Amino acid sequence: MRKLTFLIVLIFFFSRVFSQTVVVTDDATYTTGNASSVLDVKSVLKGFLAPRMTQAQRTAISTPADGLLVYQTDGTKGFYFYNGTSSSWVLFVSGSGTTWSTVGNSGTSAITNFLGTTDNVNLKMRTNNIQRMLVDSLGSVGIGSAPIFTASPSRERLLVDGGSTSGNPTTSFNIIAGKGYIDNYLQLNIQNMSPTANASSDVVASNDAATETVNYIDLGINSSANTAAGIIAGASNAYLYSTGNDFAIGNATAAKNLLLFTGGTASTNERMRINSTGNVGIGKTPLFKFDVKGRGSFDSTVVAPNYASALQTLSSGTITWDQTKGATATVTLTGNSTLTITNAIAGMYGLIKVKQDATGSRTLTLPTGSKVINGGGGLVTLTTTANAIDVLSYFYDGTNYFWTIGYNYN
Repeated sequence: MRKLTFLIVLIFFFSRVFSQTVVVTDDATYTTGNASSVLDVKSVLKGFLAPRMTQAQRTAISTPADGLLVYQTDGTKGFYFYNGTSSSWVLFVSGSGTTWSTVGNSGTSAITNFLGTTDNVNLKMRTNNIQRMLVDSLGSVGIGSAPIFTASPSRERLLVDGGSTSGNPTTSFNIIAGKGYIDNYLQLNIQNMSPTANASSDVVASNDAATETVNYIDLGINSSANTAAGIIAGASNAYLYSTGNDFAIGNATAAKNLLLFTGGTASTNERMRINSTGNVGIGKTPLFKFDVKGRGSFDSTVVAPNYASALQTLSSGTITWDQTKGATATVTLTGNSTLTITNAIAGMYGLIKVKQDATGSRTLTLPTGSKVINGGGGLVTLTTTANAIDVLSYFYDGTNYFWTIGYNYN
């Protein structure tokens, strides 16, 4: 009782002497205390011993005051203070030990130390107090404020939530980007390691109405042991196909071509080319709408528009015969006339029926470069009888027209 009375008197005395600052010290030279502190404890021989308790005892404290300090003796040991703002106990941490520091840790073990949870709870990460990423209790990683995973068995291992599910935002951005600087290939690699009958590795783009069967495009390659049925099946077969509507493949750069090759990437392995003007070439650079180097085989009728088109009826005088409108024509000569052929290409042939009018004896001058049997300088000799019909046919080699004439058809 005497000791307690003495302590009370001592505290009262010091509080008066140091203007409301209580000083507890064993240092005879420390006599002033710190005016900013209500209690100033200084020792050169001993430490400060805070209240000690277990985790259960700490969490059982009723309505703890903001700033309340205790030392926990079990579990994750250490000093805890109560943060009234977040309504939680906060552990004082350092750069080492079993707790994680905001300035980094030392003395950690890659085997025993980790950042995460030990119960069935998601791990969330925030910036600006907004969720940016989570690792859920099933091991899936979601980036975004509210990623929604697909139900099993198609649950994503990594889901990047690129935006809101409501509204209609118009700002575009790269949801995933990879960049590098290397004098070699820089690639996105997806590899299914399963060598089984139905295995494949695929990159798929889907639209808003996509399901497992429609409205997607698939680029993939089968496993080395794939035996599934269908046109894209088979071991190590690769494919690109769509289940949407029209499937557009092309080159949107002006004056550039679309190429197809087999057997390697050497220029000699080009098999087909569609040039910027729409000409299609097989085995060669196309000069015409469809240009083939080599022989062809057809198991049905081949329709050539310039031969299958309707018979052209031409006018006498200066006669223009356009081969793109048909390689068969008829003309009635009402006077001496000159024939001009346009849009002929090498290998083309044509036929024209020439009729004399009621007067007869009309002449026809053939195009420049024409060759007739036994010469003639381009002026063909026709049947002169009134209403007589002659039939002229030509073959064009790219330079000359070689004519054959049938006379006086009755």
